[in-house]
Amino acid sequence: MLVNFEHVTQNLNSEDKKIVPYLQKVLETKTIDKPALSEIIVWETNMLIRQAISTGNHSAKIKKIDDVKLRRLINYMRTHDILPVCSTSKGYFISYDKKVLEKQIVSLSQRANSIMSCAYGLERFIKIEK
Repeated sequence: MLVNFEHVTQNLNSEDKKIVPYLQKVLETKTIDKPALSEIIVWETNMLIRQAISTGNHSAKIKKIDDVKLRRLINYMRTHDILPVCSTSKGYFISYDKKVLEKQIVSLSQRANSIMSCAYGLERFIKIEK
């Protein structure tokens, strides 16, 4: 969990992880040429979950996802080598292309560096205040 974001960065529980196959099925239809924004992926995933519950193919314990849970699930899928999920301002998609994945790695690294720069700036501000 992240400090100040505990309510949205809680670790996934076993029920949350049961959503992964449904999300994977949805994401596998998204390509670099046809990415999807989070609200579409959330809607499609929730539809698959509802269908599975209504046909008795899955437990009613699975809850709908929202944008926050989608990001947590995508993080889980990336960090556990489940799917190579990429994202741009146009949406999420799956790619096995090495060059596309390398660009995604650069993008993630740049975003992480930007956040670290902000943290270092706040540290300097604290030192100035003393």
